[in-house]
Amino acid sequence: MAHRCGAKVLLGTATPSLESYKHAETGKYALVRLAERFGGVQMPEIVVENLAELQRKKQLPTPFSPRLHDEVEAALQSGRQAILFLNRRGYSPALQCRSCGWTPRCTQCDVPLTLHLKFHKLVCHYCGTQYDVPTHCPQCEQADLRDIGAGTEKIEAAVEACFPTAKVARMDLDTTRSRSAYERIIREFQIGRSNLLVGTQMVTKGLDFGGVSVVGIVNADQLLNACDFRARERAFQMLSQVAGRRRRGSRGRVVLQTRSPIYLLWPRLLRAIIPRCTKRNGRSAHFPLSSGSTSDHDQF
Repeated sequence: MAHRCGAKVLLGTATPSLESYKHAETGKYALVRLAERFGGVQMPEIVVENLAELQRKKQLPTPFSPRLHDEVEAALQSGRQAILFLNRRGYSPALQCRSCGWTPRCTQCDVPLTLHLKFHKLVCHYCGTQYDVPTHCPQCEQADLRDIGAGTEKIEAAVEACFPTAKVARMDLDTTRSRSAYERIIREFQIGRSNLLVGTQMVTKGLDFGGVSVVGIVNADQLLNACDFRARERAFQMLSQVAGRRRRGSRGRVVLQTRSPIYLLWPRLLRAIIPRCTKRNGRSAHFPLSSGSTSDHDQF
């Protein structure tokens, strides 16, 4: 449309796609760098917590590492706010029979159903079909069903148990069905009526909360292991964006929980170096910069 009208297009982002960055490198796009953040604010301090090691030492009784728990507790005690990010709504991504391994799946989409405890239904997140929660396994008839993994509903429940004095709000598709609900959650968090916000990617975009001093990324690996060849690029973008939600008047702190602390993505996130990602991707087998195959760790 801009080409047809003879107009100029300005693309602005802190986390460009690899295609856009490559176009800028090769001269197809003009590139203007903003080398300093507004007001001279530093990038947040990012602390990586090794969940695998903590679990091995039996120091992970809740979804929150001791460091994340202490940081959130300190923020709340000092009158500040905290955000906990998990990009998965619902209570649990799946149910499973502990006896035979059966998992309920959508009859139309053939994908595992997500447990939503608030209205006690299994929901397909592709087509929206709802199912009753079974009390027995239809395959082996055992009443030994357990939920696997965590969504924002479960994290909200864990927050209420771990931080009983916190005023908790949850922002995901289930709590923001109407425009007024979305605006109410943001407004109440901005004025301090709530001080701990649990949310999905909805909390990552364009919001500036002045009272937030701590951001907790509950499960970074969930983004990294998505079934998408762009998963690592999008994980970098989303984690960079959510890290920017802490108050911009000071440095702030981000606690990133992962079972892969030495994975190449995390050092890149810590340094926030996009150009190195494009060079890696230039040697990968994937669009848009394919030029042969690499090892799994090189395919950012």
